[in-house]
Amino acid sequence: MSPASVLLIEDSPDDAEFAKRVFQRLPYPHTLTWADDGAQGLLAARAAEVSPALVLMDVNLAGQSGVETLRSLKQDPALRCVPVVMLTTSKEPADVSACYAAGANSYHQKPTDFHAFERLLGQIAEYWLSTSVPPVPATKQTPPRFNPN
Repeated sequence: MSPASVLLIEDSPDDAEFAKRVFQRLPYPHTLTWADDGAQGLLAARAAEVSPALVLMDVNLAGQSGVETLRSLKQDPALRCVPVVMLTTSKEPADVSACYAAGANSYHQKPTDFHAFERLLGQIAEYWLSTSVPPVPATKQTPPRFNPN
């Protein structure tokens, strides 16, 4: 079985580095790709040969917001089944509602305590990379060639 591909869309280098360190210690085979904004995240998800098994995304991204990026992911036929977990400092009801309305699979407030944040990332990874049965990853295929015969 090939390792699961995890896409982290996070504009805070500190939070991204911390998530990378946590994911390095996980017992689940995976690769982690970091994109520092929504546009780069979309490019990374669309450029991958196999769709990510999981997207972890901040809501409050510079430029294109996490909600806008989430909408774009869920509108893409090759990516709409990819689980997207929102990780953010916001607990505002409007943010929570907007994310779920746009297709988020889960929404978590980032703990300010590093040990709690580590536990949360571990729980998310265990659920999405080990416990749940993921959708069959969409592979990007070359369109069939036109055959006039």
